Amino acid sequence: MGSRKRKIFSYANVAATLALIMALSGGALAASHYLITSTKQISPKVLRKLKGRRGRTGATGAPGIAGTQGPLGLQGPKGERGSSGAPGQSALSPIRAGQSVSGVYAVHREPAAEGDLLDEAITYPIGLSAPLAATNVIYTGPSESRPAQCKGPGKADPGYLCIYSEFSEGVKLPPGSMNPEAAEAPGAPTVLPPGAGALGVVLQWTATGSPTSAADYGTYTLTAP
Repeated sequence: MGSRKRKIFSYANVAATLALIMALSGGALAASHYLITSTKQISPKVLRKLKGRRGRTGATGAPGIAGTQGPLGLQGPKGERGSSGAPGQSALSPIRAGQSVSGVYAVHREPAAEGDLLDEAITYPIGLSAPLAATNVIYTGPSESRPAQCKGPGKADPGYLCIYSEFSEGVKLPPGSMNPEAAEAPGAPTVLPPGAGALGVVLQWTATGSPTSAADYGTYTLTAP
């Protein structure tokens, strides 16, 4: 009986048994290892533990020390020369169409009898190319409504001389305007014609005989037509 049992555990039986054990153990080994290719293969509970909770943002740190200045860069190439600009305007040439000039005027006499004439000459900083008609010289007092051609100090429509009085007393308004350049023409009248010259204008007031004084002052603006 003993020899028979020994024959049962022959080499072939032992080899088959070992192969079976290795196959079983190899299958168990393979069954216990996985290749994870997506987070969907991991339990949400496990993911939460792996990610953890995000802490609060810390306070802003102190600014760092300024770095040293870098080296000076190379000088760039010289740019192309720009085109020539328009020639400048001379004070001796007339102002161009649409351009304006402004200034101040003032007249005062104390005392002034009724009927006295007070004259004030205004010379433009830059002249016009031609004189203006009397209808194009507009005077407005401090409390008067202003016409469309003279909207306020510093403004005048093209071809208009706007006179803006800031204060007046003891004079008749508005003053007359005269073209002083007309006196230079041959056979000129003794009385200057109304209007304004190309280089300036003469304003003339008539005193009312106020016990204080006769006065008027303000600003003017002239715009070339």
